[in-house]
Amino acid sequence: MKKAKSLLCRGRGSADCDESFYLWACSFFMGFNRNVGFKLELVAETLSSDSFSYVLQIIFKFHEEIKGFSNKMRSKKKMWAKRLHFAVQAYREMLENLSFNASI
Repeated sequence: MKKAKSLLCRGRGSADCDESFYLWACSFFMGFNRNVGFKLELVAETLSSDSFSYVLQIIFKFHEEIKGFSNKMRSKKKMWAKRLHFAVQAYREMLENLSFNASI
C-alpha cells in the first residue's frame, strides 16, 4: 500500500491510474483482513492518521469535482460519483477496522 500511495501522490503512475485503484485495494484488503482473523501489523500503515487524512482529502476533492459539473455532463458526474463511492467505502472500512481493533 505504501508503494501504491507513493506512486499516486507523486503522479508517476500510468495515465489511466487514479486514486480509485488505491482506494479499492485499501478497502478490499482491510475488509479481508478484518474478516479472516484481524492482524494489526498487516493494516497498521493504513490505519495511520496520515492515511485517514489522505482519504478524507480525496473524498472532498471528488465531491468538489461532482459539484463543478452541470447537469448536462451526466457521464462525468457518474465517473466522479463512482470514484467518490470507492473513497467512502475505503473510509468506512478504515473506521470499521479501527473499531474492531479497539474492541479486541
